Amino acid sequence: MTLASFWSPDWVENVEIVPILLWVLVPIPVFVGSLILRRRVRGTPTLLILIGAIAYLLWRAIDLFLELIMPFVVSQPDSPQVQSFFHTVWPTCTPHWLFDAAMRILRVVSLCFPCGFVWFALRSGRRAPNQALEPTGEPLRGKDEG
Repeated sequence: MTLASFWSPDWVENVEIVPILLWVLVPIPVFVGSLILRRRVRGTPTLLILIGAIAYLLWRAIDLFLELIMPFVVSQPDSPQVQSFFHTVWPTCTPHWLFDAAMRILRVVSLCFPCGFVWFALRSGRRAPNQALEPTGEPLRGKDEG
């Protein structure tokens, strides 16, 4: 399989890329949102949210990379440089063990996102003003009463 065969209609039969691509596209807005939140609100919860979003994005990017490289490993490319690269990443019938270890670590680190989000929500809920329920002491007056 060559790179040009990715654009052929048969490519969909070899690799189901759409679900995996969606798994990579979903964390991008989460990462951007957590980055914006971190810039506006400082604190440990927002740092945990950012770390978790980065870990989830990297985890899914590695998963997409391994899914995309699998058809090339099976097809044995012609170029020796390309073949050595593929066999460095995928030396046997399974990917290199460092990819598996990195994905396991990133899965655990990605749990920082929900922990930081819950912490941030609880902290924000306590600091939110209760303006709608507080009595003001002054009666409401219209513009004509003056």
